[in-house]
Amino acid sequence: MSQFYFSAKTCGFYDLEASSAMPDDVVEITEEVYEDMFQQQYNTGKKIVGDANGYPVLDSTETTPDENKTRASTLLLVTDWAILPDVIDETSTPHLTNYLEFKEYRAQLRAITVNPPAGDIDWPTQPTAVWSS
Repeated sequence: MSQFYFSAKTCGFYDLEASSAMPDDVVEITEEVYEDMFQQQYNTGKKIVGDANGYPVLDSTETTPDENKTRASTLLLVTDWAILPDVIDETSTPHLTNYLEFKEYRAQLRAITVNPPAGDIDWPTQPTAVWSS
């Protein structure tokens, strides 16, 4: 089982099995904390930083409009495949059966890119692809 570490200096994670050299400020964390931090980062778009004791936490500073716009643009890029003609063509097998959910999700993201607010956003949830058989 891997041992995970976090460095507040580098805001980086280290795996004892994969890292031969680590900063001198690393603190040991559990695999659950490691996975949870990345899930929280994915959900919020916030940066992972070190707290007063050097443990990973999400940055509590207010997100700027530019940061929110960048995140929305990235999330749009990740779902570009969902608008390809051969993916949504109902005569193709397989095809994406919940295309309209992706269309709505992408419309919500585009609204953020056009008029990005400051602060935390209640980000839309990316649909799970459902394919025809």
